[in-house]
Amino acid sequence: MSTTEKLLRLFRVDQQLGGLEGRLGAAQRFLDAQESAYAELQTKQESQNAQLRQLMAHLANVEGDGDVIQKRIDELREKMNSSQNSKEYQALLVEVGKLTADKSVLDEQGLEHMEKCDELRASIQETEAAAAERGKLKKVAKQDRDKRASEIKEKVEALRAEREELVGDVPGNVLTAYEARKVRFEESDEVMAPLVEQNLKRHEFTCGACMMGVPVDLLTALMSGRFSTCTSCGVILYLEEASAEKLTAGKK
Repeated sequence: MSTTEKLLRLFRVDQQLGGLEGRLGAAQRFLDAQESAYAELQTKQESQNAQLRQLMAHLANVEGDGDVIQKRIDELREKMNSSQNSKEYQALLVEVGKLTADKSVLDEQGLEHMEKCDELRASIQETEAAAAERGKLKKVAKQDRDKRASEIKEKVEALRAEREELVGDVPGNVLTAYEARKVRFEESDEVMAPLVEQNLKRHEFTCGACMMGVPVDLLTALMSGRFSTCTSCGVILYLEEASAEKLTAGKK
């Protein structure tokens, strides 16, 4: 078996692994997205609850100040009822008026705080509902990820074991070039590609990746099983079995 044939066997195994792990990776990415969105909603809910507690504390302070002022107003009105002269009555009336104005400001602030609290409670309910729905979606996504991982586990283990055996048959320098190509190009079609027949009689072939023509000496090298790469795009080339048989038959 030639070096290119050994490398092609390894490439086929890597394609299968890539397909299986790619589907699992998609499920994992979807799960990660749901977990991230769920965490964001939880953070938002915690922030909203903190805001609500702060608003309620302000409201309690405003209501407390209002109660103090109202108590003072009630005391002054009692004094007004028992006032002995108009001068004293007038002074009490002025103070009651000022306190009433202050109380009115506090009442308005209280109403504003109450409205904000109601709005925030409604927003919290929406966030809680969204978090609950996202939590359900997260659970389903996790189940799907776990199911896919379980379904492909044995197949992946078998392919990885097969890959280990195949790696040992590939010359070190060729394997290094192959692995470097894999790191550079995530898409497996960019790692190895077949020669595409254009005109068999004239021995015209193109690279299956970039579709550029390949020189005759490269075709000769591939027919002998030597490790070869496209002079245009650098993809590792190989001959399909059918093409190799036609070329061999043409030589006879």
